[in-house]
Amino acid sequence: LGGAPLQGSPLAHAGWMRVALSAVWYTALFFFGGGLLCALVVRSRPGPANWLLAGEGTDAVAPGGRPETALRRIWRRTRAAGWVAVAAGVGLALAQTQDAAGSLSWHAIDAYLFSTVSGGARTAAVALVALAALLAGRARRLAAVALVAALAALAVGGHANAASPRAIALLSNWLHVVAAAIWVGGIEQIAATWGPAISRLALPERQRVMTDVLQRFGRVALPAAETVVGAGLLNAFVELGSVNELWSTGYGRVLMVKMAFVGLLLVASYAHAFVLRPRLTRPSGRDVATERWHWRLLFSEPPVAV
Repeated sequence: LGGAPLQGSPLAHAGWMRVALSAVWYTALFFFGGGLLCALVVRSRPGPANWLLAGEGTDAVAPGGRPETALRRIWRRTRAAGWVAVAAGVGLALAQTQDAAGSLSWHAIDAYLFSTVSGGARTAAVALVALAALLAGRARRLAAVALVAALAALAVGGHANAASPRAIALLSNWLHVVAAAIWVGGIEQIAATWGPAISRLALPERQRVMTDVLQRFGRVALPAAETVVGAGLLNAFVELGSVNELWSTGYGRVLMVKMAFVGLLLVASYAHAFVLRPRLTRPSGRDVATERWHWRLLFSEPPVAV
């Protein structure tokens, strides 16, 4: 655009700022999306954050206080994450405009964000997340629709829109990010809710968190993780075209790094959900070392996801 200089590296100019804003954008977006979508798809009592509590009513195990107070705090945090995502998305769009056009004049913004399909889709994604955050207080189903539409706009604004066959690439990319929001965002929500509090609970309460919160989420997390992997592999096949492009192109090499981190997430999830937790939820499952590893693996997943 406008004779802006070409760059040979994504870290050229203010590249680190774009990387940092991208990290904040996706982390906050998935945290918000995980809270919003899991409130609808994880079977629990009515209420947006009830799936994160163990037990029911006044007898529920809640982090750091009464269940009603904890529920309000969790949902305020979820909605705040939506607005953080909006702020990061706006900042990222402006940083990308500055890099592509060399300025932040109205002409540059119009040319980059409003006059191209990819720019318009990215702008729509941020606007739809803002709408979802606005609706999340009283119309959660409509907020979820807006969020899912935002994730579709992300697919249109990314690599998938230039791949062939485009319809398959866009559909698989959209499924990939929706499933990631449920899986990764749900893990982020659990870690934020229980990470600071789990060590202060008695053993019976910790076991209730395992059986009520983690196992309930696991019934949704497993198909979501399978969708992330399956759609991701299909994306790689469609967008790269051949296996050797995994190591012969910059995009392919970065994709391999991403796949390695997803592999770490899968290993950690399998270990704490299918190896350690069944031992700990048996009547004779008191094992301090095993339980310590269970919680460490669970709470290590959000940093890996970021």
